[in-house]
Amino acid sequence: NYKTLFFIISIFIVSHSAHSQSGWFWLNPLPQGNSLNSIKFVNSQKGFAVGNVGTIMRTNNAGENWSVFNTGFTNDLYSLDFTDESTLYSCGSGGIILKTTNSGISWNRISSGTTDNLFFIFFSDINIGYICGQEGRILKTTDEGKSWINQNTGLLNTLKGIYFFDTEKGFVCGLGIIMKTTNGGNNWMVNNYSSNFNAITFINDQTGFVAGGLNFRELRKTT
Repeated sequence: NYKTLFFIISIFIVSHSAHSQSGWFWLNPLPQGNSLNSIKFVNSQKGFAVGNVGTIMRTNNAGENWSVFNTGFTNDLYSLDFTDESTLYSCGSGGIILKTTNSGISWNRISSGTTDNLFFIFFSDINIGYICGQEGRILKTTDEGKSWINQNTGLLNTLKGIYFFDTEKGFVCGLGIIMKTTNGGNNWMVNNYSSNFNAITFINDQTGFVAGGLNFRELRKTT
Protein backbone atom coordinates (compact mmCIF):
# COMPACT_ATOMS: atom_id res chain seq x y z
CA ASN A 1 0.00 0.00 0.00
CA TYR A 2 1.01 3.66 -0.18
CA LYS A 3 2.28 3.73 3.44
CA THR A 4 4.69 0.87 2.74
CA LEU A 5 5.81 2.49 -0.49
CA PHE A 6 6.41 5.83 1.28
CA PHE A 7 8.45 4.06 3.99
CA ILE A 8 10.63 2.29 1.40
CA ILE A 9 11.23 5.52 -0.52
CA SER A 10 12.12 7.35 2.70
CA ILE A 11 14.64 4.68 3.69
CA PHE A 12 16.21 4.90 0.21
CA ILE A 13 16.55 8.70 0.42
CA VAL A 14 18.10 8.60 3.88
CA SER A 15 20.47 5.80 2.87
CA HIS A 16 21.48 7.61 -0.31
CA SER A 17 22.09 10.87 1.59
CA ALA A 18 24.16 9.12 4.22
CA HIS A 19 26.42 7.60 1.58
CA SER A 20 26.69 10.74 -0.57
CA GLN A 21 27.83 13.01 2.28
CA SER A 22 31.12 12.64 4.09
CA GLY A 23 30.09 14.20 7.40
CA TRP A 24 27.47 15.99 9.45
CA PHE A 25 26.03 19.31 8.30
CA TRP A 26 24.24 21.99 10.27
CA LEU A 27 20.58 22.24 9.23
CA ASN A 28 18.75 24.41 11.77
CA PRO A 29 19.06 27.30 12.26
CA LEU A 30 20.72 28.19 8.98
CA PRO A 31 23.41 29.08 8.09
CA GLN A 32 24.92 28.08 11.48
CA GLY A 33 24.00 27.79 15.15
CA ASN A 34 26.76 29.44 17.17
CA SER A 35 26.16 32.64 19.13
CA LEU A 36 27.06 35.82 17.22
CA ASN A 37 28.72 38.67 19.10
CA SER A 38 29.49 41.47 16.62
CA ILE A 39 28.49 42.69 13.18
CA LYS A 40 29.95 45.34 10.85
CA PHE A 41 29.12 46.43 7.30
CA VAL A 42 31.92 47.76 5.10
CA ASN A 43 29.39 49.16 2.61
CA SER A 44 25.66 48.97 1.95
CA GLN A 45 25.88 45.38 0.70
CA LYS A 46 28.89 43.65 2.23
CA GLY A 47 28.86 42.84 5.94
CA PHE A 48 30.57 40.50 8.39
CA ALA A 49 29.52 38.88 11.65
CA VAL A 50 31.67 37.02 14.19
CA GLY A 51 30.77 34.76 17.07
CA ASN A 52 31.59 31.80 19.23
CA VAL A 53 33.73 28.82 18.19
CA GLY A 54 35.59 30.85 15.57
CA THR A 55 32.45 31.71 13.62
CA ILE A 56 32.88 34.29 10.84
CA MET A 57 30.13 35.02 8.32
CA ARG A 58 29.85 37.32 5.29
CA THR A 59 26.98 38.70 3.28
CA ASN A 60 27.31 40.33 -0.14
CA ASN A 61 23.64 41.27 -0.52
CA ALA A 62 22.73 43.34 2.55
CA GLY A 63 22.06 40.33 4.75
CA GLU A 64 19.73 38.36 2.48
CA ASN A 65 22.22 35.46 2.43
CA TRP A 66 25.27 34.65 4.54
CA SER A 67 28.34 32.51 3.86
CA VAL A 68 30.17 30.83 6.75
CA PHE A 69 33.96 30.70 6.61
CA ASN A 70 35.97 27.79 7.96
CA THR A 71 38.65 29.72 9.87
CA GLY A 72 40.27 26.71 11.50
CA PHE A 73 40.05 28.47 14.89
CA THR A 74 37.74 27.57 17.77
CA ASN A 75 38.22 30.66 19.94
CA ASP A 76 35.13 32.73 20.61
CA LEU A 77 35.28 35.97 18.61
CA TYR A 78 33.81 39.03 20.32
CA SER A 79 34.51 42.00 18.05
CA LEU A 80 35.58 43.04 14.56
CA ASP A 81 36.55 46.18 12.69
CA PHE A 82 37.73 47.07 9.20
CA THR A 83 40.12 49.53 7.56
CA ASP A 84 38.88 49.01 3.99
CA GLU A 85 36.42 46.76 2.18
CA SER A 86 38.86 43.83 2.10
CA THR A 87 40.87 44.25 5.32
CA LEU A 88 39.24 43.25 8.58
CA TYR A 89 40.35 42.34 12.08
CA SER A 90 38.74 40.32 14.84
CA CYS A 91 39.64 39.56 18.45
CA GLY A 92 38.37 37.16 21.07
CA SER A 93 39.01 34.59 23.75
CA GLY A 94 42.48 33.38 24.65
CA GLY A 95 44.11 36.54 23.28
CA ILE A 96 43.29 35.74 19.67
CA ILE A 97 43.65 38.40 16.97
CA LEU A 98 42.76 37.56 13.35
CA LYS A 99 43.28 39.53 10.14
CA THR A 100 42.05 39.09 6.58
CA THR A 101 43.11 41.07 3.52
CA ASN A 102 40.86 39.26 1.04
CA SER A 103 37.36 39.91 2.41
CA GLY A 104 37.39 36.95 4.77
CA ILE A 105 38.42 34.17 2.40
CA SER A 106 41.46 33.47 4.58
CA TRP A 107 42.33 34.63 8.10
CA ASN A 108 45.77 34.82 9.70
CA ARG A 109 46.41 34.83 13.42
CA ILE A 110 48.55 37.64 14.81
CA SER A 111 50.40 37.35 18.11
CA SER A 112 48.84 39.46 20.85
CA GLY A 113 51.34 38.57 23.57
CA THR A 114 48.56 37.61 25.96
CA THR A 115 46.05 34.86 26.68
CA ASP A 116 43.57 37.29 28.22
CA ASN A 117 40.17 37.52 26.57
CA LEU A 118 40.06 40.48 24.18
CA PHE A 119 36.61 42.02 23.93
CA PHE A 120 36.75 44.97 21.53
CA ILE A 121 38.80 46.19 18.59
CA PHE A 122 38.78 49.67 17.03
CA PHE A 123 40.90 51.14 14.22
CA SER A 124 41.23 54.92 14.06
CA ASP A 125 42.97 54.77 10.66
CA ILE A 126 44.56 52.18 8.38
CA ASN A 127 47.64 51.85 10.60
CA ILE A 128 46.56 52.54 14.16
CA GLY A 129 44.23 50.29 16.13
CA TYR A 130 43.35 49.49 19.73
CA ILE A 131 42.08 46.40 21.54
CA CYS A 132 40.78 46.13 25.11
CA GLY A 133 40.08 43.15 27.32
CA GLN A 134 40.55 41.46 30.67
CA GLU A 135 42.80 42.66 33.48
CA GLY A 136 42.83 46.27 32.24
CA ARG A 137 44.43 45.12 28.99
CA ILE A 138 44.82 47.66 26.18
CA LEU A 139 46.82 46.77 23.08
CA LYS A 140 47.86 49.19 20.34
CA THR A 141 49.17 48.69 16.82
CA THR A 142 50.77 51.32 14.60
CA ASP A 143 51.70 49.03 11.69
CA GLU A 144 48.39 47.72 10.30
CA GLY A 145 48.07 45.07 12.96
CA LYS A 146 51.40 43.37 12.30
CA SER A 147 52.45 43.84 15.93
CA TRP A 148 50.60 44.83 19.09
CA ILE A 149 52.08 46.70 22.06
CA ASN A 150 50.66 46.44 25.55
CA GLN A 151 49.74 49.80 27.06
CA ASN A 152 50.23 49.68 30.80
CA THR A 153 47.05 51.03 32.39
CA GLY A 154 47.86 49.87 35.92
CA LEU A 155 44.30 48.59 36.19
CA LEU A 156 42.67 45.21 36.64
CA ASN A 157 39.18 46.17 35.46
CA THR A 158 37.80 44.24 32.51
CA LEU A 159 37.49 46.67 29.60
CA LYS A 160 34.69 46.19 27.07
CA GLY A 161 34.38 49.14 24.67
CA ILE A 162 36.53 51.63 22.72
CA TYR A 163 35.86 54.79 20.74
CA PHE A 164 38.49 57.06 19.16
CA PHE A 165 37.84 60.36 17.39
CA ASP A 166 41.26 60.25 15.74
CA THR A 167 44.63 58.62 16.39
CA GLU A 168 45.14 60.53 19.67
CA LYS A 169 41.84 61.21 21.45
CA GLY A 170 39.73 58.31 22.62
CA PHE A 171 37.73 56.61 25.35
CA VAL A 172 37.57 53.12 26.83
CA CYS A 173 34.82 51.78 29.10
CA GLY A 174 34.49 48.69 31.23
CA LEU A 175 33.62 47.31 34.63
CA GLY A 176 33.11 50.35 36.87
CA ILE A 177 35.26 52.60 34.72
CA ILE A 178 35.45 55.10 31.85
CA MET A 179 38.88 56.20 30.67
CA LYS A 180 40.06 58.99 28.36
CA THR A 181 43.31 59.57 26.50
CA THR A 182 44.45 62.58 24.49
CA ASN A 183 47.85 61.20 23.45
CA GLY A 184 47.16 57.91 21.73
CA GLY A 185 46.93 55.85 24.91
CA ASN A 186 50.26 56.84 26.44
CA ASN A 187 48.34 58.18 29.43
CA TRP A 188 44.80 57.56 30.60
CA MET A 189 42.52 59.68 32.79
CA VAL A 190 40.32 57.37 34.86
CA ASN A 191 36.79 57.96 36.13
CA ASN A 192 35.36 55.31 38.44
CA TYR A 193 31.68 54.44 38.61
CA SER A 194 29.44 52.02 40.48
CA SER A 195 28.06 50.75 37.15
CA ASN A 196 29.64 48.44 34.62
CA PHE A 197 29.71 49.57 30.98
CA ASN A 198 29.83 47.36 27.90
CA ALA A 199 29.80 49.82 24.99
CA ILE A 200 30.69 53.42 24.23
CA THR A 201 30.07 55.66 21.21
CA PHE A 202 29.97 59.35 20.25
CA ILE A 203 27.80 61.21 17.74
CA ASN A 204 30.13 64.26 17.70
CA ASP A 205 33.19 65.49 19.58
CA GLN A 206 31.11 66.44 22.64
CA THR A 207 28.14 64.09 22.84
CA GLY A 208 28.68 60.47 23.77
CA PHE A 209 26.86 57.51 25.29
CA VAL A 210 27.77 54.44 27.33
CA ALA A 211 25.56 51.39 27.80
CA GLY A 212 25.49 48.77 30.54
CA GLY A 213 24.68 49.17 34.18
CA LEU A 214 22.51 46.96 36.36
CA ASN A 215 20.95 44.18 34.27
CA PHE A 216 22.37 45.93 31.17
CA ARG A 217 19.54 48.49 31.28
CA GLU A 218 21.46 51.69 31.88
CA LEU A 219 22.42 54.43 29.43
CA ARG A 220 24.56 57.44 30.30
CA LYS A 221 25.20 60.54 28.22
CA THR A 222 27.97 63.10 28.22
CA THR A 223 27.85 66.53 26.59
